[in-house]
Amino acid sequence: MWLYCAVTLLVLVALPGTAWSQEYPEGVQDGPCPDIGFKGLKWKFNYTGIVGTWHEQLRMENALQPNQCPTTNTWGGTPPNITNILGITNPDGSTIEIPREGVIGDVPNVKVFSNDHPSPGFPDPDGLFFETIYTNYRNLHVFWTCSNLEGGKHIPYVWIESRTETLPKAMLQRTKRKLTRWGIDVSRFWKVDIKFCTA
Repeated sequence: MWLYCAVTLLVLVALPGTAWSQEYPEGVQDGPCPDIGFKGLKWKFNYTGIVGTWHEQLRMENALQPNQCPTTNTWGGTPPNITNILGITNPDGSTIEIPREGVIGDVPNVKVFSNDHPSPGFPDPDGLFFETIYTNYRNLHVFWTCSNLEGGKHIPYVWIESRTETLPKAMLQRTKRKLTRWGIDVSRFWKVDIKFCTA
């Protein structure tokens, strides 16, 4: 009897830990990360073609960007060593710049940055892998990161950015339709704009 009670107690104590390990970030999808690859105008991605400052137009809510405030990505460096300066407008109107150093991954369209604080949405301690899905190099750049999770699931995050502060709605809609065909849940997109920049 005492053995039964002890075993039962151990099972009950273990349940919260089991439940925690199965918690998933919002936006999780079934199956492994899809292999989208690079869908740009040229057959091979050219990193130097995106060097410069880009304005985020749409992005998905994530732990690293918990609001809809304007953000820029300034890509630089000479492959394989690259840089990114994240320009962030805060809800109080102040701005900050966060410089990051990374490298080009095993394929030219993958940019790798360190991940010092893994989280449920970005669990890989080996780094943050940002893959360019599409760009026309002139005014449209779409990149994403996707992590496979336990239980046969994955969590994707996608960013759409432009060299100008705005993009024509028709271009955004066409891009979202392409992403849908490639297996991305575009209903998760947030519009990035100063008027939505709240705490």
